[in-house]
Amino acid sequence: GVPPEEQLAWTNNIEGCQKMLPQEVVLASSAEARTLAAPLDAQRASRKPRRVTYRHECASCKEKHWLRESPKCGHSACTACWARSVNSQSEAVRGEQQLCFRCCVEGCGCELDVTFLREELHTCLLCGQYQSERSLFTNESWAGTWHAACEHAACLPCLHKHIDGQLAKCDKQRFLRVPCYAPGCHKVIPQTLVFEASDAAKKLAANLDEQHNTTKPWRFTFQHECPLCKTFGWLREDIQCGHVACETCWTKWAGSQLATMPVQKQLRLRCCHEGCECEVDAEFLRKELPPSFVTESCAWLADEADKTLRRLGTRAWRNSASTQPGPVCSVCREHQVALLHDPAGATCAGHAACERCWATWAEGQLDRCLSERSIAVRCLAPGCGCIISEGLWLYLAGRSRQLAGMQQRLARRRRLQANVLFPEAVQVECPRRECMGLGYLGFDTVMCFMCEYQWLPEDGAGGAPAEVDVEQIMGLQVKRCPKCQEYIEKNGGCDHMTCRCTYEFFWSTMRGYRGGA
Repeated sequence: GVPPEEQLAWTNNIEGCQKMLPQEVVLASSAEARTLAAPLDAQRASRKPRRVTYRHECASCKEKHWLRESPKCGHSACTACWARSVNSQSEAVRGEQQLCFRCCVEGCGCELDVTFLREELHTCLLCGQYQSERSLFTNESWAGTWHAACEHAACLPCLHKHIDGQLAKCDKQRFLRVPCYAPGCHKVIPQTLVFEASDAAKKLAANLDEQHNTTKPWRFTFQHECPLCKTFGWLREDIQCGHVACETCWTKWAGSQLATMPVQKQLRLRCCHEGCECEVDAEFLRKELPPSFVTESCAWLADEADKTLRRLGTRAWRNSASTQPGPVCSVCREHQVALLHDPAGATCAGHAACERCWATWAEGQLDRCLSERSIAVRCLAPGCGCIISEGLWLYLAGRSRQLAGMQQRLARRRRLQANVLFPEAVQVECPRRECMGLGYLGFDTVMCFMCEYQWLPEDGAGGAPAEVDVEQIMGLQVKRCPKCQEYIEKNGGCDHMTCRCTYEFFWSTMRGYRGGA
């Protein structure tokens, strides 16, 4: 069923013989025959018209080559001539001055078939350059089940350039649909191929999706000249001031400021344009710029500064802009994100220092707090004798273990003072200087409920009464119950004891608790 001109057959060279040479002999003795046999077999299987002619003289370069035949006009030329012709027409096709590629034979205006360009010449439809079969991206091969795309093919660099050039139009329309690059083609490039060829298209799609769910200002501008480096590229806009720059300039600027931000305690990165003091948001660094150590570090520093301000709350004091160096502590002379002051103090609200200096100052006044048995920390400003407020004291106690221990002792003392069963009239201070506890009157002896020191109330601050009826058993000091004579060891608590036999007595004097002997 194959036409005679489609057959690979060589006649015998003996004059008058009409028989053919065996195919095995032909293929074994001629490399050119083997080269021609492969495309013939492929064409026979696919039933496509043959486009490979024999080794003849090329109509363009006048040299003998394997020729490729255009299926529309039938003209043949070698692959090199076809490629040179397509390449020479690529500028006109890209500029839409010419709708399609034409035949390379002079005087012939027939259109070259797209399949012929892709499969026979392996030529990019945009640049006209020869490409390997794997380097050409055909739209139809990237289309999904329900998407009918065209058969046009182009190389990856040309696709990238074409897609990026269409993104500004897509942004105005608020949806991402990139039209095909072929002149006169009204179909669109499949989305999977668009995302494969252009990272900018991915970012635009993400921003378009985000805009459907948020009212944030648009931060994504398109290919223009960067005002800083004067290169043509994709620009990013700072929403605070509206200044734009390319990704490279933003990243370089962040890298130049990264060394000074943690030292000078800047809250935010400043805009890269000279003279602009507007801040750059941390989310802009994370989402709009390519991920890098520089941008992630600047965003992390901004987050840590925000955490510090939230922790200080109303006690934070900062008199500089977020893009300027932080205030300097009056004690250690170092930059801080914010200084700590006492907003409750009427006369010393502006007296500020860093957290570390405030805690060190308060730790040095713990002896005064112990002697006065209250919060007795003065303001650290020279000449200021105000006592800090309880709010500032509690904050400092959360930053220092020594202050936290003193706060626990003060809190316990306040609980003892607030006991409704023993009002202030029956409360007695512990006579020990190192203790800030107290005891209650109404018993033969008074015991401090913090250090458990005991003394007689009539002796005032005298020593504790001598122990009576003490026995040593196995190295332990014990006493016998006055009623049942059971051994009892006291390991803490007040002077009031209750034995298992329900008898109540004073441990120090062994007298009955309710007036008994």
